[in-house]
Amino acid sequence: MSTLLLLLSTTALAGDPPCYGLTAENSLEGEHFWIEWDDTGDEESSAAMLQAAEEARAFYIEQMGWPFTDRTILLRVQQAPSNGGVCQTAECDGEPVPVITLFARSTGEPGVGTTKHEVAHAAQYSYMGAYLDAVTSWPWWLEGCAVWMTTKAVDSPSTFSSDVDDYLEVPWLALHQDATAYLETDRVRTDHMYGTAVLAQYLEDTHGADAVKATWEYGQAHTGEVIEFRDALEAQGLDWEEFWHGYMAAITVVDVTHGDALSEGPYVEDKVTLLPDAGEPEEDTRPQGYGLSLVKFAKNAGEPDYEFEVEVEGDPTVPWLAVLVTTKGRSAGGNVRDVVPLEIGEDGRGVGTLSGYDGSVDAWLVVSPQSMERRGFDYTWSARFLPPDTGKKSASKGCGCSTGGPSTLGWLVLLGATALRRRD
Repeated sequence: MSTLLLLLSTTALAGDPPCYGLTAENSLEGEHFWIEWDDTGDEESSAAMLQAAEEARAFYIEQMGWPFTDRTILLRVQQAPSNGGVCQTAECDGEPVPVITLFARSTGEPGVGTTKHEVAHAAQYSYMGAYLDAVTSWPWWLEGCAVWMTTKAVDSPSTFSSDVDDYLEVPWLALHQDATAYLETDRVRTDHMYGTAVLAQYLEDTHGADAVKATWEYGQAHTGEVIEFRDALEAQGLDWEEFWHGYMAAITVVDVTHGDALSEGPYVEDKVTLLPDAGEPEEDTRPQGYGLSLVKFAKNAGEPDYEFEVEVEGDPTVPWLAVLVTTKGRSAGGNVRDVVPLEIGEDGRGVGTLSGYDGSVDAWLVVSPQSMERRGFDYTWSARFLPPDTGKKSASKGCGCSTGGPSTLGWLVLLGATALRRRD
């Protein structure tokens, strides 16, 4: 018998069998979990997953302060085409009790990380109740927070970085995904949900881990309803626009804990190396509700002693938030320097000016439509330098522009710059 099996068999306090029963011939019992498996599994790997579940439960309760059911939870290991897991609930005496299924392609899988992720969902159901109520409210936050919790429980950013990379590939997608995202064959929307761990991490970095937990306390009172994330933050007294402006800025270089573990930064709609310039998103990458669209202005396009001005005009049927940002460092894990929110009116138009874009830092425009809709919203942007005083001409790379707007030559350069701009 292995040391791990000996430890479980001699020191674990046997819990009651799961109220919804066992179905497989092979099983092991722990203090708060039982695990069962068919021919796909084996005793040693099942014991390791059982121990991982017990460790995760203790961590979420003792280190993170999350509630947890006292009922015994079953872990079922089943053969499947790919590794993974799902945590649902079953009724026991009128109480929803978590039941976890771990899908394995072969013996010894899916492993400890997946187990701890699914146990995180079990902790979430202590707030949200039944599985169907929870996924009705916010499946994307179920997944994002489970990744964030698992990162702490396994003490490694590897899961975080993999899932957040998937989110950063498609930042324009709507924040509020529903359960249909699980059914997407290409998994783009599903992966985006898991990657919202970066939002949980930013919330922790700026307001503490208890602020993340407070969103679940809000969710408990609204379980079974579609929950708008903004409401969950404002319920704890946070200023939504201030928070979202900061998050939009942080995403440019993923300036959050574990950001330096990421392989790259976010998808950039436009990369500008010559000013003045103007543009709009491609039809397929228009930002959806609470999604993010980013324009990057390379540091070598900066101009010392001149103010940088960007004008935005968004679809007036929806409110917009936008920020100008300067950053320094890697494409992921860099540092945010200055953040200037744009004042955007009900007509969707807004202008912002930024100092310090002088050739030593990158500059960014980030825009986000404030809507629960999962459809793209169009916007346009234009960028230029302002003169240091009204008696001088605007600075530009290769042309002169008057205070009132680009000259004829300036517009020709602008059109040329548009042709040179790279789209990723």
